[in-house]
Amino acid sequence: MDRTPSQSRRMFFAERTWLRRACAIFVLMLAGCKSLPTMPPLDASTPQQWRNASPAGRDGSLPAPDLAGWWHAFRDTELDALVTQALAGNLTVAQANERLMAAHALASASRSDFRPNVHTGTVTAPDPDATTSYLQGNIDALWDLGLFGRRQSTQWIAQAGVDTAAADLQAARVTLVAEVARDYLALRGAQRQVALSGEAAEAQRSRRALMQRRRDLGLASDSDLARADADVAQADAMTTEPRLRADASAQQLAVLCGRTEPQPELLASAAPPKLVEEPPVTLPADLLRTRPDIKRAEAAVLAAAGELGVARADLYPRFSLVGAITSATTTAGGEFGFGRAVTSLGPGIDLPLFDWGARRSRVKAKDAELSALIYAYRETVLESLAETETALAAWQAQHLRVVNLRSALAARERDAQGTTHSRRLGLADDLDLASSAIALTQSQLELLDAQQAQALAYVALFKALGGAPPLVDAVR
Repeated sequence: MDRTPSQSRRMFFAERTWLRRACAIFVLMLAGCKSLPTMPPLDASTPQQWRNASPAGRDGSLPAPDLAGWWHAFRDTELDALVTQALAGNLTVAQANERLMAAHALASASRSDFRPNVHTGTVTAPDPDATTSYLQGNIDALWDLGLFGRRQSTQWIAQAGVDTAAADLQAARVTLVAEVARDYLALRGAQRQVALSGEAAEAQRSRRALMQRRRDLGLASDSDLARADADVAQADAMTTEPRLRADASAQQLAVLCGRTEPQPELLASAAPPKLVEEPPVTLPADLLRTRPDIKRAEAAVLAAAGELGVARADLYPRFSLVGAITSATTTAGGEFGFGRAVTSLGPGIDLPLFDWGARRSRVKAKDAELSALIYAYRETVLESLAETETALAAWQAQHLRVVNLRSALAARERDAQGTTHSRRLGLADDLDLASSAIALTQSQLELLDAQQAQALAYVALFKALGGAPPLVDAVR
């Protein structure tokens, strides 16, 4: 059909109007793509080396630590088995694992916000004259383009949720491994202390019997006998506290492994594992990737940066592509009539105009929250460094204590041998032998306590370093 000149001019100007609008939308979209948020830098400066590490640890001559299996240094198969069972059955770790799965699911769902979404539905509406009703069906489509950094900021928030859940799971595993090692060492140490305390009580009873004979011969006073009775009672009382600690440690190990009762092999007395080698340590900067609390603080900064990006994106128009297909059927006198489908497709624009500065206030608030979390990140790094330095100092102190008490025990053993030799020569009596045995047992108890403290310092050190198996196959 031929068009008149006026019709042609109207179509020409209409096409130019749509072209200008399309160009304007395109320019705004390009501007939105360039307005991407940036992740603020995190000050993660750390010392070059540990101040409280041994010279071998500072100069790097020690091998790299096995953070994924540090408890193997105790060379105890029962401890190795307990750690494996706890990682598989602990309920706290299971909860953290489920939360990580939920975070992954939510992150996957958040990505669909900026993909085309299609919805359908029906509506029944009666005609005002009550003679006809309408059944309307529609298919709506919406594609939020996520411009001005909204898409990336939303992805940061979702990723921060995953990172936080992963850090919480790894923190639970680090704590679990340390607690299993701590309770196992406490169990075996308490069992050994019960045995040594029993030997000390038996030696006190032998000494008391000798004191009784001396009293009967008039060689000792009633006060001497009373002191011997007190020593026996005190030695018997010393076995109570370690028995309670052994029972509590065994029960706690059962809880950590997700069991109702301790395993029978744990209730049988066994020697505590010994640790004498120097603990290898990582560089201070390695804490940034091994400490779960630092990773959690980093995730909090990422989430805050995402929330700031979303708040800034709210200052600009929100563009989307919108489409709809609508069709209605009419009912008149019980008969159906089918109407024509109406199709619409075009851009959707949500343009903020005036809100009394509320959006800019939100941007300011989110910016301040981000700055606060950056400070919190730095504080977490400093606290992690301090915890590790303290653990290293404790290890060095307990190691020196063990060395000194070993020397003291060796001297007590030589004294016991000398007393035995003097007894054979008639230069000492049975009372001297009993006193020497009591002193030797006391030295053994002191060394046992120091070795336990040294082992616990080793556990605390690797907990501070974030030692635990990595999150491989941790999520179903």
